[in-house]
Amino acid sequence: MAVCSFLGNPEIYDVEIDSMLQNAIDRVVNEAGKTEFLCYRSITNAFFKQCFSSVLRAKARHPEDVTITLVLSEKDYNEKGTDGIPACMVDKIICLEEKYFEIAGGKQILLWMLRQSTHLINGLYKNLYDPENYVLKVAQNRVRKKANLHIVDITDADTVQAILTCNTTMNERERYIFESLNNGVCVEDIAATLGIGKNRVKQILSHGCKSLRQCMRKRYCKMYDERQEQRKSVCSVFSLGEVTYESLKTFEYIVNFLISKCGVTHFEISAGDQNSGFMYVLKRYRKSEQLLCDMEAALDRTSTDMIDCSDFCICNLSSTPSVKKEHIFQARHTVLVDMRQVRAQMPQVI
Repeated sequence: MAVCSFLGNPEIYDVEIDSMLQNAIDRVVNEAGKTEFLCYRSITNAFFKQCFSSVLRAKARHPEDVTITLVLSEKDYNEKGTDGIPACMVDKIICLEEKYFEIAGGKQILLWMLRQSTHLINGLYKNLYDPENYVLKVAQNRVRKKANLHIVDITDADTVQAILTCNTTMNERERYIFESLNNGVCVEDIAATLGIGKNRVKQILSHGCKSLRQCMRKRYCKMYDERQEQRKSVCSVFSLGEVTYESLKTFEYIVNFLISKCGVTHFEISAGDQNSGFMYVLKRYRKSEQLLCDMEAALDRTSTDMIDCSDFCICNLSSTPSVKKEHIFQARHTVLVDMRQVRAQMPQVI
């Protein structure tokens, strides 16, 4: 089985990041077959959160070929569990000891995942000089040594050019260091030219890159707002199976995760489930002052219509007709949440 991990900047700078990741994931699966995807769960890293969402969509398309492994710190797991991620969304959980999280920037955990990997999906813009650059260098060295690693690059040329253009926000010295490094000049030579130490060069660069990131953040937010205007995030609900205490608790846990972590604002529930206990759970959330959502019974819509208009789909595949299953697997943009897998995963501690 192939093993694939991800690498990127802590922030997202591409509005098309989901389709970029999905294309890369499909490429890995089509070339390698059965693949385990290592998904690192970091509260502060938007890129890794997006990777997890994209792998969920891939799992719906390739249910037999995609294995999702959630990677957490042992401390975080003991304190917060899976950070709200329902157990039915992952196949495996790995908890790493704290020694992997001691180095600033979390490089050790990224290096650990890299060592396990046969494939790396790279969305890192190295011109922003984030700590993750070191991990990319290690990966590229592995490729040069003809080690068993394939790098799938998803960086966008327009975004690279935007980063280079944003250097106008830097002062003269910051811009000189930034441009010199981009032209292949080493830190030692830059330090000698400016008459300062290497550490001082890195400090100046770090300060200048803050303005770069701020500029790129504004660019992304503007493009994102234009694309998301008047768009609602929809979850379809159907074929949930028997109503039991356990299934209701699982459903509530999933709904809570989709609203609080994935931004779902609208639920469509099939006519067959509108009078069930599942509808009662959604009604309680609609009345909640903390988690607001809208919901409606899809009385005049087929389940395939609901899937086509949804970002997420909650169902029980054991209660779902085969024709619906096939349609779910073909829906490229829809994340499938299968209610069958209700048992909590026991983490593997490393």
